[in-house]
Amino acid sequence: MNISELKGNEKIKEALCGMASETFPHAAIIEGEKGSGKHQLAQFIASAIVCKVDNSPCGICTDCKKSNQGLHPDISLLGEEQELRVDNAREVRRDAYIRPNEAKRKVYIIANADKMNVNTQNAMLKILEEPPETVVFLLLCESKESLLPTVLSRCSVFSLLPPLGDNISEDPHMEEFIHTLCVSTDYEILTQCVSLESLKREQFSDFLFLLSKTARDAIVLQTNGINSSKAAQELADHYSSEKISRIYIMAQEALDQIQYNASNAAIIAGLILKSNSLRI
Repeated sequence: MNISELKGNEKIKEALCGMASETFPHAAIIEGEKGSGKHQLAQFIASAIVCKVDNSPCGICTDCKKSNQGLHPDISLLGEEQELRVDNAREVRRDAYIRPNEAKRKVYIIANADKMNVNTQNAMLKILEEPPETVVFLLLCESKESLLPTVLSRCSVFSLLPPLGDNISEDPHMEEFIHTLCVSTDYEILTQCVSLESLKREQFSDFLFLLSKTARDAIVLQTNGINSSKAAQELADHYSSEKISRIYIMAQEALDQIQYNASNAAIIAGLILKSNSLRI
């Protein structure tokens, strides 16, 4: 697999580097907190599996284009809008035995796998124990501990670390955004939020992740006095822990929207409404 374009998580890169798409394990768990890149990694792996070019994914063939557009008939995304239930799991089991349409293997991406109840996990276990050679399951969750030990034992695990490199910890927009949020007028908050629309998708995701981290650090600062940044200090000085928690939730919800391909404009509109409500 061509893994060079993915940032961070070097251990996972090393594990995937040189792994042929046809030898990728039949089931894998991708765990990590919101904003860590679970969906992006799952999409990358799915593209690599359906791509027929060496050193896949090539990004330019018909299979890769269909995958990136969410149109490939051999890639199924489940559990995004509602949790997977027993009847859904049984349907997946039946479908898994139908041969792929275009690729050599079919990929089932199960979002929010940690929300599956015990009965659903047991229903999935039957296909994970004896899967056809032509299927791959990618289970996405915040923590593998939420899955049954029997499910864990049938899967490889990729644990993603959040993107906390220099490129995100020194985001030039954060201190300005927090300062605006704390002391400026509603109009200035509106202007500041709208300015975020110029960020590229990856930059916007990094910004939201850092916003949630800053809010979390501010709560820690109020609780035990441990400071980590100027932005967290200003946030802790101006808002109660209840309102800072709302900022954290606001950032996490925005990250969820990015994972589901919402437009920057739509996400920013939500940020404006929720940011203005903090002043009430």
